Amino acid sequence: MSRIKALIVDDEPDAQEVLNLRLNHFPDIEVVGTAFSVDEGIEAVRSTKPELIFLDVELSEKSGFDLLRAFPKPDFKVIFVTAFEQYAIRAIKHSALDYILKPVQLDELGLALERITEERTENDERLEHLAKNVEGNKALERLVIASKKGFITLEIKNIISIEARSGNYAFFFLADGRTHLCTKPLTYYDELLSENGFVRIHRSHLVNLKHIKKFDNTSDTVLMSNQKQLPVAARRRSHFRKQLLK
Repeated sequence: MSRIKALIVDDEPDAQEVLNLRLNHFPDIEVVGTAFSVDEGIEAVRSTKPELIFLDVELSEKSGFDLLRAFPKPDFKVIFVTAFEQYAIRAIKHSALDYILKPVQLDELGLALERITEERTENDERLEHLAKNVEGNKALERLVIASKKGFITLEIKNIISIEARSGNYAFFFLADGRTHLCTKPLTYYDELLSENGFVRIHRSHLVNLKHIKKFDNTSDTVLMSNQKQLPVAARRRSHFRKQLLK
């Protein structure tokens, strides 16, 4: 089997060296080039034609997202390498893309490589949506979810609720009546969508406050815009009521 051609784009020489050393443990990966800036990275992508890019989010004068904008329809996959920066990581997660934190640990790198080589589709659409998500540091409006059939892009405002399913799956209910089964647990979206007006009302239910039609104090249930009636757990009622009144 042919090796995966990889490019490293990072403005820190030490970080490049550490990642190179870590990648020596993975014989399926061939590092075909390195770059220290966005401009160098763009030229390196064009000359080496990598299948995978390890891309630092914060480069000296520009961000890794600027590099992606140079390739509207990319034919490569990306693993972001970054120090912790909340907004960037949220944008990456919203696009169902992968990242590892500096300093790069061997086990985290291995898991990221395993996930990315198992993907059935290319990153094209997800990278395109990521570029839109980070424009102007605005509120994130789109969410890419991973399903058994591939990746699906959703408008966050159209998500009514998300329900936990056995096997660490999450089931999405949308305003147009569609449903999608996602291969990530409900807890993942509880954290990710908290700033988008979503509230966990039960261990099995995460709801979009904008789609609540009625809250019944007597039965402690909410009526959603799709007419589904969902329970509010006793230990979550106080927090839910505070969020509802905001």
